[in-house]
Formats: sequence, C-alpha cells, structure tokens
Amino acid sequence: MPPLSPWSQAALARYCATSASASRRCLTCAPCRWSLRTGARSPCSSQRVPRHFFRSLGLPGGLAYFTIAAEFAGGVALILGIWPRAAALDLVPMMLGTIVTVHGKAGFFFDSPKGGWEHPAFWSVSLLVLALAGDGAWALLPTKTLLQLIGL
Repeated sequence: MPPLSPWSQAALARYCATSASASRRCLTCAPCRWSLRTGARSPCSSQRVPRHFFRSLGLPGGLAYFTIAAEFAGGVALILGIWPRAAALDLVPMMLGTIVTVHGKAGFFFDSPKGGWEHPAFWSVSLLVLALAGDGAWALLPTKTLLQLIGL
C-alpha cells in the first residue's frame, strides 16, 4: 500500500473545513454587526440601546444582553477554534430567530429598507455547513463526538 500523501482525502477535508471556518470568522468581525450588538450608532443601526430594540419587537429587554453575550462568546469560540461545531450549532437558533422576529416581514433581499432574511439565512446555512464539515485542522479545542463523551 502506498504511503498517504499530505493531500490525502482526510487532510483535504480538514483544510477545507478550516478555510470555511476562517471565512466565517473574518465575516463575523464586520464592524456593522459589532455596532449593532453594542448599541453604537452606525449606518446600520438607528437605535442606541439594544434593550429598546428588543422591546419594540415584543421581546423582553433583558434578552438583548443575553443575545449580545451569546453571539460574542460564539464568535470568539469560532475565531479561536474552541468547540467550533458546538459553537456553530448554538448560533443557528439565534440566526433563525432574527428571521422570525425581525427580517421575515421585510422580504427576502437584505437591501430592503428593514433588511430581508437573505443574510440571516445565509449565516444559518453557513453555520450548519461549518458544524457538519468539522472543526478544522487548527482548532484549539476540537469538539468531542458523542462516542468520545460516553467513553467509547
């Protein structure tokens, strides 16, 4: 049997997952998304305090700070490669929640006045792809599989 080349199928899969993860990480750091989460004024945000925005949607105001913390922690976990699969799966419900509560009524395309659901749907799909593709070659703390968790 010939020795495995450095570009074996498993190695390629790891590096493809790493490049997909790196792309997601770079796009996560967009200044517009950060300003929306922190409440700073930006071209994307017309409201100053996140809890007021959540209340205007009929959601509890305190949920805004939980959402900010969860998205920040998930973004840091994805950037550093700390349980990337779990972090990606944890962020999917938040992206789907934005479609249901904010962007769904505005139509599909994100360039509509209140932003459509195209962008959150893209992030939901890319997070699912990242979770299915794997942790990547350079993950600091790879996600344990169910078999590893139960000790098999």
